[in-house]
Amino acid sequence: MNSTAATAVLIKQKKYVSAFLAHDCTSIDNARSLEQLGLRESHIFNNLESTGVFVRCSGDKYYLDKKMWSRLRNRRMIFIAAAIVVVVVLVLMNVL
Repeated sequence: MNSTAATAVLIKQKKYVSAFLAHDCTSIDNARSLEQLGLRESHIFNNLESTGVFVRCSGDKYYLDKKMWSRLRNRRMIFIAAAIVVVVVLVLMNVL
């Protein structure tokens, strides 16, 4: 996936998460359908659901699991940090 596509995925993910947060859909008691939030199901949403970021409950209602969203973001940050370390090491190896 190129950086433009990756950026588009991140933007779409944040759109979903922001909508759930704006409507306080962070528990089963406040679950809502995508339609109620003005959203549509997509491959990106389905991926977030399969990783546990969005939890389906009664019928077509979902809520955001904030802990799982935080874990997903933390994993990304670790991956980015590791990639930066690799690039720095490779640059230093070429300099020496």
